[in-house]
Amino acid sequence: MDNKPVNTESIAQTKQVGALLLIFRWLSISPILWLFFSPAQPSVPARQTLWIAGLVGGGTLIITLFQRQFFQWALRYPWLLALDLLTAIIVLTVSGADASLFALYAFNPLLAGAVFLPTRQLMAMSGLFTGGYLLAVLVANDMTGSTVNLSRVYVQIITAWLIPWLLHYPLNQLRRATADRDSARRYMAELQTDNRTLTAEYDHLEIIYELTSFLQGAANAQDVQNRLLTTVTAQLGFSRAVMGLVNRDIIRLEEWRSAPETQRNTLFSEPLAIAPDSGLLAQIIIDGQAQWVAPRHQLTSNRHLNEWLGNEHWLVLPVEYQTEPVAVLMVTGEATRTFDSSDKMWATLTSLVSQSGVTLGTLAHIQNLAREKERNRIARDIHDSVAQSLFGIVLTLDACAKLLPAHAADVQQELLNLRAVAEQVRQAVRESIIEQWSTSMTSRKFKTGLRKYMASISSDSVFHIDFNIDGDFDGLPVHIQQTLYRVSQEALTNAAQHAGVDSARLYLYVEPDEIFLSIRDKGAGFVPGQVIAGLPPTEHFGLRGIQERVQTIGGLCDILSRPDQGTQILVRVPLQGEQPYDDRTP
Repeated sequence: MDNKPVNTESIAQTKQVGALLLIFRWLSISPILWLFFSPAQPSVPARQTLWIAGLVGGGTLIITLFQRQFFQWALRYPWLLALDLLTAIIVLTVSGADASLFALYAFNPLLAGAVFLPTRQLMAMSGLFTGGYLLAVLVANDMTGSTVNLSRVYVQIITAWLIPWLLHYPLNQLRRATADRDSARRYMAELQTDNRTLTAEYDHLEIIYELTSFLQGAANAQDVQNRLLTTVTAQLGFSRAVMGLVNRDIIRLEEWRSAPETQRNTLFSEPLAIAPDSGLLAQIIIDGQAQWVAPRHQLTSNRHLNEWLGNEHWLVLPVEYQTEPVAVLMVTGEATRTFDSSDKMWATLTSLVSQSGVTLGTLAHIQNLAREKERNRIARDIHDSVAQSLFGIVLTLDACAKLLPAHAADVQQELLNLRAVAEQVRQAVRESIIEQWSTSMTSRKFKTGLRKYMASISSDSVFHIDFNIDGDFDGLPVHIQQTLYRVSQEALTNAAQHAGVDSARLYLYVEPDEIFLSIRDKGAGFVPGQVIAGLPPTEHFGLRGIQERVQTIGGLCDILSRPDQGTQILVRVPLQGEQPYDDRTP
């Protein structure tokens, strides 16, 4: 058996155990009533027995009145049970030992020990009782001169060992069962707590996952804004959420939206400048730190915006991308709640804000790149068409000025030609605008367009183009067709204006997974690296424009030329996913 003390406070203080021990203690002194009903006299005078009964009864009465304290003292000070046992042995000694009417009373300390004491201490008490009882029998019989009743002594000693142990063993089992039950309950409570925690964490992770999945396919900032507001209110439980987007071009907050959608939670149009004098909200965005704002504080310097936000506690969270503000999220919540790193709600909210910031920043970056790309494309188009034609007009006007007034008739004819060129410029501008609607092109239009264009820029001579087009040019994507056209246009223009030739060869091969384009002349030639890198950017914008155009469709462009050995422009464009080449060797 386990000899370690067991915490029996919960058992000792129960009404059932206390009542049983008190009932037995009172019953153990009830045999004294035998003196009043039996004609036989005990071995000691009845008056002495009554005095002993009175003392024993008084002690039992005191224990009854203070039973809770007695049980607590017995649990805390086990030696009190040994003192009770010594008192019982003395009572047996003076009341006749084996013939005593208080034989049952002597078992009270042993029964209490069976409840309160661990196994080893109970064994010690049983042994102490055995020795004390034998000593009491010897002393009592020596005093009275009577004969020892061995059968009574044997029964008393066996009972002193048997009854306490019959009570102690099931009590020990009950204690262990109770301890196991309590442990199981605690374990179950811990499991339930862990389950609730894991469920909450799972729910929060699911919310983050759903928002992240949505953000990956978000088309614009407004979609991100609406989804974040809905998530914060519908899934995280905030009563209201407000979000404004940062316009970084003019440094202000605008496009305010709120959720859930009610009459006052519609889009709010008034912007707010992000400056220190614009109020507390702007200052929080500048500092980049989340902050609770009480109703007594004015959030902004805009009265209408303050009225729209209402008189509520707001948690203001700046939404950033690479330390730059892209938006601000405001949620209402408990006024006294303080979020920290251990708060699951705070972790989820900040994660949603972080994911939204990355998406908003990426979308803004993509939009900027798209605008820059479109500006570059328009600049190239103007250079390739309008600028070249205007250059020709300027040269012709200079020639006309030199011919006046001696050759007025020739000047008149040149001016008529210039009128035709100006009309061609107008048409070129119109074509550039029409290209915004992605007009498709055929190989026939490709050839015709290049011939007409070259005729317009070289009106004093005929420029011949030797075409060789093979493959399904008509089935190419529109933007690739247009890029190949513009590249060919610029390359042929360079040949006509700078190479000193009146002809060039254009080869175009369209294969299932790749396009090859070659424009070659036998003109003056040049050193490509020196010309492109050494001259001011405006003088050879066309060469760089060719390379940039090819790169926009994932292709590779090589410019091959040597002085007096002509020039060849080679273009290779992949068609499988239109991915750029890694190998840039020609």
